[in-house]
Amino acid sequence: MEKRKNISNPTSIISQLPLDLGSNILLRLPIKDIIRCRCVCKHWIDDIIHHPNFTSLHTRHLLESNRTNPSGSIILFCPRSSRLYSLDYHSPVNQVTRLSNFPMVNQRLIGSCHGLLCFQKINNVDSSLQHYKCRQFSLYNPLTGAVNMLPPLFPKNEGTHIMAGFGYDSVVNHDYKILCFVYSYPFPKQAEYYIYSLKNNSWKFITNKPDFVSKIPCSSCMVYSNNSLYWIARTNTYDILPSITSFDLGREECCDVPYPDRVGYNIWVLADIRGRLHFVNCLNDDMMHVWIMTEYGVNQTWESLIGIRLRQGVVENQTYREWGLPFNKPLPNEVPSYFPPLPLAYSQDGQQALVSVGRNVVAFLECDVRSGKFKELNICGLPDDWKDGYVAMPWFGSLVAPSSELM
Repeated sequence: MEKRKNISNPTSIISQLPLDLGSNILLRLPIKDIIRCRCVCKHWIDDIIHHPNFTSLHTRHLLESNRTNPSGSIILFCPRSSRLYSLDYHSPVNQVTRLSNFPMVNQRLIGSCHGLLCFQKINNVDSSLQHYKCRQFSLYNPLTGAVNMLPPLFPKNEGTHIMAGFGYDSVVNHDYKILCFVYSYPFPKQAEYYIYSLKNNSWKFITNKPDFVSKIPCSSCMVYSNNSLYWIARTNTYDILPSITSFDLGREECCDVPYPDRVGYNIWVLADIRGRLHFVNCLNDDMMHVWIMTEYGVNQTWESLIGIRLRQGVVENQTYREWGLPFNKPLPNEVPSYFPPLPLAYSQDGQQALVSVGRNVVAFLECDVRSGKFKELNICGLPDDWKDGYVAMPWFGSLVAPSSELM
């Protein structure tokens, strides 16, 4: 009878599994199931899930799985309320899921890497530090709720503008890093740039200024892809074509990246989807062209993916009024300048692309990669403050800790 009783107790059976077998089982589970398992068996929590090697092994497994079966998950963040939601584009029901709010206000989402979110405080005046030049960053895991307020950055010179990026050095130091570029427009030659290391928990001032500090950034954020941070800049305010700059997080060196052929004027955006850098070009005739970088290294090559005529589709779908655009007639040519579209994810078969519209997302489009046709995608469960503007970017959940002490 006692033997039958133990067999009928799932927890007793789980606790008797060898550690290597239990670890192999947990490594193959989705992150949300692992979080649930923490409530099932204390043996798994203490000996497996909280083991330092398990997080790195599980994250590596997620990255390898994303190459063969890419995730369609994105993160949605509201700067005003600090609310966080996730959206799984691969789910049959397009519905957002509420996550734990970021526990601080007045934040700007800088980037996402391996499940961690990097935030920068919008208000530069910190009453506790009493320093108007203070730049404050934080790392947050919305699934575990762990947050780490990083040491403040005090630039040596005043800077009216800041550009920052967040990524992981998977080659040299295996370390999460933030690159911060502080400058005053339009005088980039007086700029300074700093690198934060999570392992060292400190900022480092780069004394040898590279060539890119002489260029004017076209955006306030960088994009992480293939061990490097990328951004778009101009040599001067009169440049009509962009310059793409990359910063290798391992070697901590930068270089110029050639942009695709036949690039037009107006606006350019970078994105990383499925581990590939994407270059988005919106033209004055409301055409959006998307290229993918197929080869990294010395001779980077771009492949044209899709061309979409935005104005025609938008007017046909009669969505411009719902987006709150200030026009009472068909969209004029300047619309992409104010509402640049951004690819976020692909369908599982790679034939459809999820595209957000607006610097603060006002709508989602589903685009056919082959034909270029698109339709507005209705998302269920959007919050009441959706009109306040949400920022969207690719993301997947993980157990990665935002602190070097917990890594």
